Amino acid sequence: MDWIGLPPDDRNRTVESTLRRAVLAIGFWGAVIFPPVAIALLAVVPTSADVVALVLLANVVCLVVGQYHDPAAGWIAGSSDRRPVTEGSR
Repeated sequence: MDWIGLPPDDRNRTVESTLRRAVLAIGFWGAVIFPPVAIALLAVVPTSADVVALVLLANVVCLVVGQYHDPAAGWIAGSSDRRPVTEGSR
């Protein structure tokens, strides 16, 4: 019986790549969205120093996790409509 689909090693690599890209995207967009939401929340809700420290820590974690995300690359590998530029393609 022939195997249908990607070989197991390629499937694992694809799943790992997709999960990695998802985590990077969540971190990136969390770092973008988190500050305005956090400022609005901290302005409305009475807070303590512990809450402010947790908000800052969460923003730093999002910044560190999402720093290598490339928004132009698309969500899933290969989803970008742009073709790679090769030599002599002009």
